[in-house]
Formats: sequence, structure tokens, C-alpha cells
Amino acid sequence: PTAAANKVLSFRIKIPMQNNQSSIYVGSADVARGYYPPKETQLNVALIVNVAMKKQRMGFLASVDSVVHKIDHQEKCTVCWMILDEVSPIEQLQAVCMKVFGSITQTLFKKEKNVIIHCSEGRTRSTTVAYLYMTLVLGWTSSVAKQYLSNTDYQLMQCIHSNKARQQILPALGKAFAL
Repeated sequence: PTAAANKVLSFRIKIPMQNNQSSIYVGSADVARGYYPPKETQLNVALIVNVAMKKQRMGFLASVDSVVHKIDHQEKCTVCWMILDEVSPIEQLQAVCMKVFGSITQTLFKKEKNVIIHCSEGRTRSTTVAYLYMTLVLGWTSSVAKQYLSNTDYQLMQCIHSNKARQQILPALGKAFAL
């Protein structure tokens, strides 16, 4: 296979959308790096969500704007650098989701282009954001969403299992972005 084919094959997760040809690719920074603008992509990517940025020991980040490191609008692709740790509180994960879910939906369904969500290793932060998008926005059941993750050694961020997350934060996100 060509180098481009190897990159496509090395994305850990591909989540196809039901009604069009667009998909969400989830993986590591090493794989995603090959798709950053201005490089040409054979995957038709119009949005890259990078949740690999960590802000360790810098205090609590609660506002939506405090999770954004940078948003870079290029001609063919937008890159969103978001600040998220594996141990971030649910409010920080909520702020990241509030910032990117609208862009993901617009890219997948209006532009009919692909989205890459990645963190450093493609195991925890990126899979959690993708899982929440599948369940809260697309309305998939948890078990169906987890089937797309089951071929990897993923783990969801611990904060989504808290009572506050289940009772308040996640239902509010679902209402705000459900299709």
C-alpha cells in the first residue's frame, strides 16, 4: 500500500455517518499529523479536532473559552486545538464539547466532509469526545457507540461516569446538540 493508504489504515476508529459519505476518524497525533493543512489529504478532511493539548497543574478551567488553545481556519480545513487532560473535570469536557460539536455537525452534514478527532495516543480523550458525539448528538445507544470503539484499547474519561455528569451535564449537552 501507498503511504497515504497506510495512514488511512492506521486510524484506530472510523465512524461512518448514516445518510452521507462523511465519517469521523479517531486516532493518535502521529497519524493525524499527516492530515494537517496545508498538506493534501485523500480523506476529504475539513475539520481536525485536536484534544491533545494538556494544561497540567494550571487550575480549574470552567469556561468554554478557556479550553480553546487556538482555532486555525485554513482554506480547506479548520483545526481546533482544545485543552483537555485525561483527568479533567466534567465541566472542562463539557466546555470542549460545547465548542466543537456544532462544527463537527456542520462539517459532517452540511459540508459532507470528514472529521478527525485525535489526542496524543488515540485512546482516552479523542475516543471520549467521539463517544459523546455519537451518543448525545447522533442519538446512538451506548452499546452501539462502544462497538465502534471495541477493536481498540480505549478507555472513556472517568469524569463522564460521575453522578453530576449523568444527571446534569450530559443530558444538557444532548438537548443542546441533538439532531
